Amino acid sequence: MVAAVVSIHGDDHGLVLPPKIAPIQVIIIPIPYKGYEEKVAEKAKEVENKLKVAEIRVKLDLREKLTPGSKFYEWELKGVPLRIEVGPKDIEQKTLTMVRRDTLERIKIDESKIVDETRKILNEIQKSLRKKAWEWFLSRVKKTDNFQEIIKLSNEKPLVIETYWCGKNECGLALEDQTNMNVLGISLESGEELKNKKCSVCGEEAQFTIRLAKTY
Repeated sequence: MVAAVVSIHGDDHGLVLPPKIAPIQVIIIPIPYKGYEEKVAEKAKEVENKLKVAEIRVKLDLREKLTPGSKFYEWELKGVPLRIEVGPKDIEQKTLTMVRRDTLERIKIDESKIVDETRKILNEIQKSLRKKAWEWFLSRVKKTDNFQEIIKLSNEKPLVIETYWCGKNECGLALEDQTNMNVLGISLESGEELKNKKCSVCGEEAQFTIRLAKTY
């Protein structure tokens, strides 16, 4: 599963973890300025406690030897879904700055709405990543009932081929042998959806829809 997440959701900055599986859903990074270090740290701890009470998986990065920029880079690399920045201006304006890992969009929110906004944005990130992954998958699924076209497609970039199968063992083996691909599984399509569909190998009435892909 980890390999699938990395290959589908990763970008040039590193991992992009869906909130539901992320060990840390929110990272809080203080932005200290000289003379404001203590106030900023206190506010960051306050935000952390509110999110913990709301059962959101959160971590506060108080390491003093690293700059905020270094911390941004590290946590983006690790794929934490949401970053919250706390600085003197945020304290003064009673706001917080959020940064989505999936889009790197910066969002200013009212400090009093921290829990609701965090839940809302995490949910949006989860939905967005799911939609993106589904669109990515569909873009790589090619559907055909032509055996010669299946052989041709099998030599192209990594993709999934969806075709029809009569259920006979020899036809299934022919598909695998001629394409150097493996049958991933059988679709749950009913008989009505397979009406008038023919096996891509022998031309007989299809009993199943199957998907083929190269496995490594």
